[in-house]
Amino acid sequence: MRKLLLIGLALALVACGADTEDVEASATTEAVPTTEAAITTVGEPTTIGETTTAAPTTTAAPTTTLTTAATTTTAVPTTTTAPPSDTQEIISPSGFWEVTIGQTIGENEAAIGSDFRFDDLGGDPNHCMILQLPEVGGIHFIGSTLTGDPVSGRDNLVVARVSTESPGWVTANGIEVGMSVSDVEAALGDTITDRKPHFYVGGGEYIIVGSESARYVFETDGEAITAIHAGMEPVVSYVEGCS
Repeated sequence: MRKLLLIGLALALVACGADTEDVEASATTEAVPTTEAAITTVGEPTTIGETTTAAPTTTAAPTTTLTTAATTTTAVPTTTTAPPSDTQEIISPSGFWEVTIGQTIGENEAAIGSDFRFDDLGGDPNHCMILQLPEVGGIHFIGSTLTGDPVSGRDNLVVARVSTESPGWVTANGIEVGMSVSDVEAALGDTITDRKPHFYVGGGEYIIVGSESARYVFETDGEAITAIHAGMEPVVSYVEGCS
């Protein structure tokens, strides 16, 4: 009986030892660590299952945009004839600005450095032409033969009259278009050499001052000055441009 108890005890101890070893073996088994890879959104995609150190984020250098202001080139107009200065804006029987009464068109153009402009009244280049200065409005000239005989080309016509029908252009004796006849009479006094009835305007006149070679002719409508002519006869007294 005692022998049987010893055998049973030995078997029990063997069974317990086996269980202990299983428990120890299980306890000594290291758990395989699970590493979650960091998911990096910068740069190349990361590999799952590996610990990846994210590459440093490179901030792109700011792009500098050079804004070049548009350069507007304003063409400077070429002016061959300078506008008259205040001291030259005088209408007289000797001329206006650098235009000289009694010289030919060719001589005057050489002096002023540019050509006259021919307005819409035109004319005959061998007998008589209406002329204007570039960039000077309200003033016109007449180039004529003086004798009535034709010449060979416009350059040989004589500039014989300067005229205006616009206010603001003053004569050497202080007269301008728009002045009343009474004021003109007071200003001119006994320098008036003649008065003639107007060819077209009833009640109007031509008030004449000076000699045939250096003369003013003031047109009136009976109440005020409507036009001024200065120059030499017969051109200064023409009533229809070139006639």
